[in-house]
Amino acid sequence: EIIITDSRNHCLHVFDRQGKFLRLIGNTPRGNSNISVQFSWPCGLCVHNKSGHVVVIEKNKCCMHILSWK
Repeated sequence: EIIITDSRNHCLHVFDRQGKFLRLIGNTPRGNSNISVQFSWPCGLCVHNKSGHVVVIEKNKCCMHILSWK
């Protein structure tokens, strides 16, 4: 899966390897996603392949969210 940060909409977009949209993570102006977490200008992320943890870094804060992916 491919995960992209969307700072403007305060969320992450998840796509499969063929580019098909799978889901949103985080609250967006269009409503809540299927995974409840609140981001404030996410600007980077890192995925640990073995554990499945995703660390999301926010622009305006030194705040990180750690999500269990697998």
